[in-house]
Amino acid sequence: MQQFHLGPLRNNNSRLLHLLGADAGVDSIGDFNQATTLSRFLNALDKENKLAKTILYNINPADNEVFATMCGNFNDGITKGKIQYGSGWWFLDQKDGIEKQLNALSNMGVVSTHTNLELQITTLVAAWEWSHTDHTFCVLPLHHVHGIVNVISCALWSGATCQFIPEFSAQEIVGLFEKGEINVFMAVPTIYFKLIAYWESLPEEKQVMVADSMKNFRLMVCGSAALPVSVMEKWKIISGHTLLERYRMTEISMAISNPYHGERRAGYVGLPLPGVEVKLVDEELLTVKPGEPGEILVRGENVFTEYWNKPEATAKEFTSDGWFKTGQCVDKNILRC
Repeated sequence: MQQFHLGPLRNNNSRLLHLLGADAGVDSIGDFNQATTLSRFLNALDKENKLAKTILYNINPADNEVFATMCGNFNDGITKGKIQYGSGWWFLDQKDGIEKQLNALSNMGVVSTHTNLELQITTLVAAWEWSHTDHTFCVLPLHHVHGIVNVISCALWSGATCQFIPEFSAQEIVGLFEKGEINVFMAVPTIYFKLIAYWESLPEEKQVMVADSMKNFRLMVCGSAALPVSVMEKWKIISGHTLLERYRMTEISMAISNPYHGERRAGYVGLPLPGVEVKLVDEELLTVKPGEPGEILVRGENVFTEYWNKPEATAKEFTSDGWFKTGQCVDKNILRC
């Protein structure tokens, strides 16, 4: 466990600092660039698989939204509450400060309709050929689209079986694989990495048994973060399956997917799902030429309605003709569209 208290500008009065010493009360709220430095720091730890359970405390109310959204970027779906936004601290440790912090957290909410959800579910059921004979289990958080829509809702819609385990355990997951009932599995890259590490720790005879148990799976999906090519290739060697990658955001749910039938390429997220329009544009919102990078714009019934109680933020993220601006810039080649 680690905690970071970020944002104060300390020891502002040099005279009092000399007279009273450091941290004697002449500290104030700072206006640092928290987003960039915090993102780089957490990402560096995460890349090396060294990111421990973390609580972030903030002192500047102007950074509430930065911290609220940053926490979600590094929760891995394995450790519950791995990255948390700590309670109001110091200058925020009073009624007004606490309310501002809680409002920032709640205002991050994205409003989706029943039509959005129905379209998301039925599109994936058709694209990934869900049926009542499928058997899956959920190892993903239930506050996230990947778990609540892709796994649970699609299983319920299809009449399939969806199983749960109380907490992540590579040994327990592999044990479920070996029972021969599971034929659909969805997880984030970190989980596949941990399953590979567990498999490599097994005796050779056991490795063969586990690998054989996965040959009858019909679908294995990876998402919520970029899948390293090395992990994709190693998993294929172990299981015989090329993981299906797809692209999503909370605001648009699943919009792009590699094919269920056909070639799946490492480093590609695939083609727009039925009913979804996608294009890449430049800073002037003009469609880029083939091969040029651009921002992803998405349009369709899968797109959310609004940011809760934030009409200005909502208007800012849509074009006049209804395209949602994802804010993510990519090379057109990774979309294969």
